[in-house]
Amino acid sequence: MYRVATPPTPPEGDPRARAAIAPSLEPGETLLWAGQPKLGFRFTLADMFIVPFSLVWASFAILWESFAIVAALNNPMAFPFALAGLPFVAIGLYMLVGRFLYDRAKRARTFYGVTDRRALIVHAGRKKREETSIDLASSPFMSVSYTSDGRGSISFGPGEGAAAPSGLPGRNAGPPSFFRIENAGAVHARIREVARALEGRSLRVAQAEEVLATEDEAARSQLRP
Repeated sequence: MYRVATPPTPPEGDPRARAAIAPSLEPGETLLWAGQPKLGFRFTLADMFIVPFSLVWASFAILWESFAIVAALNNPMAFPFALAGLPFVAIGLYMLVGRFLYDRAKRARTFYGVTDRRALIVHAGRKKREETSIDLASSPFMSVSYTSDGRGSISFGPGEGAAAPSGLPGRNAGPPSFFRIENAGAVHARIREVARALEGRSLRVAQAEEVLATEDEAARSQLRP
């Protein structure tokens, strides 16, 4: 007889993540777990095409700007051409290097939390704080996928969250997700436990309301002439 292994209970999370999630908690809400996505530099499948294109763009822009600067030194009339090439150099350098630095810094300020009511995704920026709250009592679907490095991603909704290319404008495709977290299986099990508990609580409340409504109707019928 084979027994299916139960995922271990995930740790409560590192203190930095718990401190970042704490301001988002409602009165009486308990934080069960907190964590972050995988840090460091990230490469996606799309980067296999974007990086070569960025390399060609940046090389051409730098070459053009070099010729424009030399021309401007010899002829002041060519100075506007040197200025016009600077935005293209900046775009090329961002596409080639800067976006990876930006994406790394953004994930370093991204935190995930699981409470006894919700799942939370917090982006604690320097000037702005963004929060995404998923009500576990009404979340219809959750899925977990694993990567070769042993981490996993949990999606709150149909489909899997697809990571956008590093540092490019736009949000990730798909539903809200915990991206490449440690102990993903155990965290997913904890979320399911919370969802079942909330579902059972909602069912008990509904049954209690139904009983009260029945008793109220019976009391009114006895008062009728």
